[in-house]
Amino acid sequence: MDERMGKKLLYAAITFAAYAVFGWAFFRYHKISSEWFGINILVYTVIAVILVMAGVLRLDWFRERVRSAPGQMFAIAAAGFLVCLALGVFFTEPYEGEGIPLEYSYSSSRTGEQVIYIVGDVWGSGSSSSSGDVDFDLGDDSGEAVAILLLVILVVALVFGSAIIPHFWVLACAVLVAVMGLLAYREVLLKEGQRDVFAYP
Repeated sequence: MDERMGKKLLYAAITFAAYAVFGWAFFRYHKISSEWFGINILVYTVIAVILVMAGVLRLDWFRERVRSAPGQMFAIAAAGFLVCLALGVFFTEPYEGEGIPLEYSYSSSRTGEQVIYIVGDVWGSGSSSSSGDVDFDLGDDSGEAVAILLLVILVVALVFGSAIIPHFWVLACAVLVAVMGLLAYREVLLKEGQRDVFAYP
């Protein structure tokens, strides 16, 4: 087995494992019924995943695949996934009593106690963000560096949100698992010298 094939199998295995862990946590903490402002968390999650995937697919670096992506990119996404899951569950999920209550209570979570003490109900005001098209016409090295920078910024924002915003870890983990899946897919289809495999108008 050559090095490239081993890398493809490793990426695929880690991605499937992340999907499995995320699925377990999602149902373990009854996130299927969680809401933000009266709208199910799954709606926000699907929208966020679509926006991030569309942004990644529009990157010239992703479409013009003439060489394998650096392992650091996949490692950053995988580490971000684990940190978001750990912080989200530890800080924003209820921890009192036996088992997980079906009715979510942010005030009984670790972060909820602190936030409510400091700023009352301000945490519930929420915020929205928009995402535009990203299309960099850069060389391989520059495009790769920009992709890593964008990934780091994304991971930092998702980790921060997961630690303080109720249910946010669901969105964050879904986004990062999607990124991992795209990187694994890119690696599987990679052929030296092949460009514009994803023809995106």
